[in-house]
Order: sequence, then structure tokens, then C-alpha cells
Amino acid sequence: TSVTFFGEYRGSVSEPRITHGHNKDHRPDLRQLVFGLNVTSDGAVPLLHRSASGNRTDDTLHRGNFDRLRALLGTSDFIYVADSKLATTENMAHVARYGGSFVTVLPRTRAEDKEFRRRLSTGGSVRWRAVLTVPGRACEPEDVFSCPVGEEPRTREGYRLIWYRSSGKARIDESSRKRNLQKALTELDQLALKLDIPRKKASSRAEAKRRAVSICRRYGVADFIRIDLRERKTAVPRRLRPGRPREGDPVRLEIKHSWTLTFETDEEALARAQKTDGVFPLVSHGLEKRGRKEILEIYKYQPYLEKRFSQVKSDLAISPVFLKTPSRAAALLDVYFIAIAVSSLIERDIRKAMREAGINELPLYPEGRPTEAPTAQRVLEAFASVGWHEFRRGEEIICFPLEMSDLQKKVLDLLNIPVRDYG
Repeated sequence: TSVTFFGEYRGSVSEPRITHGHNKDHRPDLRQLVFGLNVTSDGAVPLLHRSASGNRTDDTLHRGNFDRLRALLGTSDFIYVADSKLATTENMAHVARYGGSFVTVLPRTRAEDKEFRRRLSTGGSVRWRAVLTVPGRACEPEDVFSCPVGEEPRTREGYRLIWYRSSGKARIDESSRKRNLQKALTELDQLALKLDIPRKKASSRAEAKRRAVSICRRYGVADFIRIDLRERKTAVPRRLRPGRPREGDPVRLEIKHSWTLTFETDEEALARAQKTDGVFPLVSHGLEKRGRKEILEIYKYQPYLEKRFSQVKSDLAISPVFLKTPSRAAALLDVYFIAIAVSSLIERDIRKAMREAGINELPLYPEGRPTEAPTAQRVLEAFASVGWHEFRRGEEIICFPLEMSDLQKKVLDLLNIPVRDYG
């Protein structure tokens, strides 16, 4: 993720450099550092981190990151899970060369992805079989993951390629497409009104079409809207004599130009796109004996890493950073790594203790509402009211003992912290 900084930081010339890059906080005007994090599959506890220059792309970091993990663990016997930035020929070959295993998602730019989606959109025969069902939250329907029956192709490099279709993702894809389509149509309506105003020097056809196509591309719906432009000429009389108009004043006709922009949705293209909703491919290596369901479950743990990034920016408030010295700014990220590691260990320990003690939930939310998965932030908030009070009376110091609630005592017990030590 990106860590955003305010200021010029012209003195940041050594690695890692505070500079402009693809800002994931949606602040391209500000400089940044790239903060990389590795977490374990046991409680998503941070294991290793790295700070890189703000203009480094994710795909250039994986090989060095994998080597540092091998050096830390002393082995390559672990499964390296990452997003589509890992799926380059060089990155995957590097992990395979050292006997490592990986799971990643194939990018949409790959020929294998385009070919399979083209096959689905043109009505190619694919039989799907459910491999995993995830219960929905609240009123949401369950999410069913399916795989093609019998099909398991290979990438051009020879790695295992498994296609999945998620019913939940299909609903999200369809809803997102409809929303973006509506936004594009609204902006095209506004553009049509502007282009229809007669002007002496109107935009050229190429410029008018570029503006319309730019709207469609911005919302990712260029394939679903047909655009037509027609030039319209309007004769506008112009009086040649200044002053109040009189009958018989000489006039001259001026020809003004405008464009009539018409557009419509391509229903056939929408129907073809709907056939690929919810579909995504996973690439793996070194996991030939693992089933499709297990590989999917391995990959689905990755969002817990995103949760750690979220906690760094929300609960711990790492960004924005206002330090002046670049070296101190980079060192601050090391401190935050320790902080998120401690928070993650608190979460893992209390959840593990709850399972062992048969406790399903704790009332840690506001108004005493229960939670099945306590976070470090909620645990610490539970002790916000605890205070130590003392006062001096001459040479005598009067102390009041800590007053702990039953919930606080239970949390300390689950974390294996004696109340006496806490006080």
C-alpha cells in the first residue's frame, strides 16, 4: 500500500525515496512511500515488511520479497500468495526456481484470460460444478464457487490454471456495470447538450467523438454504448447596423455549426458480458496434489492482509505523515510494523483462547454489543476506563486499588495476563 506524505522532500534521494507514484489514497498530488507487508496464515500476523520508493510498482518487488522470506525462514517450503502483480513470467519463474509454491490470480491482460472469456461470451459449452459454498452475511444470499468440469488448462509457462465462478462476484459485477453505465449515460446527456449549441467555431468531429469516447472509457463501458455524431448547420441572422432594431435593417446570415450526439446501449454486448460475470482464474505451482477447493481457500485468505493495511491507516493512523527528515519518515514505518504485529498477536491470542474456552462472543462493541472476532482496538478500548489514582497527605501516599469489571478480568484471563501484573 502507499503511505502518503505532505511536503516536497527534495532531499529524499537515497532509497527508499519519498516521491510521486500510484497513490492508493487517491492523492496523486502528494508524494509517498510504498509499504509492503507479509502476514502468516495463522491469524494474519505480520512476519516481514519493507519500505520502497514511492514510484516502485508491485510487480518489481516480489522477487526480492520472496528471497527475504526464504532467508528469514531458512526454507522455501511455504506457499506464497499474492495478487495479480505476482503473475509475471519472471516473478513466477523465480519462485519456482527455488522450489517454492505460489497461488496468484491471472491478470485480465493475459491471452489465456481473454481466450476463456471470449469462449464464454460467445456461448461456448462449459459445465460448472460447485466446489465451495460460503454463507452470506445478514440478508445476503450465499456465495457459491464453481469450477469447469474436467477442465484444467495450463498457462503458457506451464503452470496450473484453474477457473472459478463466484455467484457473489457475479452479482457485484452486474451491479457495478449497471451503475457505471448509468453514470456514463448521464454524462453523455450533458455532453450532448453542450455540443448541440450552435457556434461559429464548433469542435471538430474528431474532438467531439474523443470527448464522448473518453466518458465511456472512464467508466469502463466503451464496449456497451454505440455513439453517433451528425453535424448540424444553423443559419443565424446578424444585423449589420448597431442600435435599436428597425424594419428594413440590413442583415447577414451567419452559418453556425453544432453536433447532434446520439447514443444507445448495445444490448447484445451487455448480454455477452453478463456471461463472464463472477469469473476469475487462479494460477498455482507446487500444489498439484491440492484440490481446487483447497487452492481457492488458500487464496481467499489474502483479504486478511488488506485488513492489516486498513488497520494501519485507520486504527493506527499511519497516514498522512508530517515528519521532515526522510530517514525518520522511513524509520517510522518500522515502528508501525511493530505496532501492527503486536495488535495482530493480541487478536490471535484472544480468539484462540475463546475457542479453547468455548466462548462464542464477548460484549466489546459499544453499548455492550457482542462480537465473535475481537480486534485489538476493541480490546484496548475495553480498558480505557481503568485508571490509577493516588494523592499525597504530608509524607503519606494514599492509593486506590484498580477497579476491574468482570469483562476486563475475563479479557485479561483470556490473554493470560494476571490482574496483579496489569495493575
